[in-house]
Amino acid sequence: RQHFPNELIDVPIPRAVRVSEAPSFNQTVMTYDASSPGAIAYMTVAREIARRGSGEITNQLKDGANTA
Repeated sequence: RQHFPNELIDVPIPRAVRVSEAPSFNQTVMTYDASSPGAIAYMTVAREIARRGSGEITNQLKDGANTA
């Protein structure tokens, strides 16, 4: 957090039975239970990574915006 504040994705992934069960059924948590809190958190992280990869963050950093 201190050394890479702009790389931090501040979305906690909750410990959840559904997240733990999914691999036992050879599934991702998204296919096993997409409405579970863990699946929703992982989707939120994926969206943030995609947003950052789109250049939106790069443009904000060039403009001096703090994204942390």
